[in-house]
Amino acid sequence: HCSAVIPANLPSNKAEQAYEANLFMIQNLVSAIGPQTGFTFISTTALYDLTGTARLTEQDGLCPITPYQESKALCEKALKDFFQDTDRLCILRLSSPYSIDAQSPVILDRFIQSSLAQKQITLWGSGKRRQALTNTASLGNAVRQLTDTNVSGTFNYVTTPSISMRGLAQKIRIFCPETKILIRKEKKDPEENCQTSIETKKIEQFLTLEDTLEQDIRAMVERRAS
Repeated sequence: HCSAVIPANLPSNKAEQAYEANLFMIQNLVSAIGPQTGFTFISTTALYDLTGTARLTEQDGLCPITPYQESKALCEKALKDFFQDTDRLCILRLSSPYSIDAQSPVILDRFIQSSLAQKQITLWGSGKRRQALTNTASLGNAVRQLTDTNVSGTFNYVTTPSISMRGLAQKIRIFCPETKILIRKEKKDPEENCQTSIETKKIEQFLTLEDTLEQDIRAMVERRAS
């Protein structure tokens, strides 16, 4: 289950109602299926403090800030309380999930669209902000495998190492060689100091993660250009 949907253009004074609705949805789902049914919940690594340069594990503390993050944190807690006497809950924390086929507002897709439409990718600040990414096709296979083997617990799930925004733009330029990378130092990236990385050793006890970012970018560029 992938919860915590926040409607577009939601007024800030309505945000609490939105994530409470997501929590109610989770509560209704688990009440209907019961604690002995396996449940996989898609959460986010954005729950961690992403500032600094630490390598973040599942043991690191959570510090949700936005309504989206609050919603995920509340749902995680509610699920852990509900499944506390069973081993039927699997929580996967993702970072920037992207699809080769479907466009989305994640940073990789935005950079590719800008490259194709404007022959330019604009970076704010230094371009040093780092982020891991998650291939959703890989995620689908992982959920199936983890469910089939009754794996439970809380896991980071990312399919690429953390990469700087400049590094991501440079990878895209490999397949869009006319693209210019414009760095606007006069406008600071609010997440400039987010240079952490995500540890995945825990999930790799149960499955193999493969970094396919370059071939995925090639496929995305080809499909979005056609």
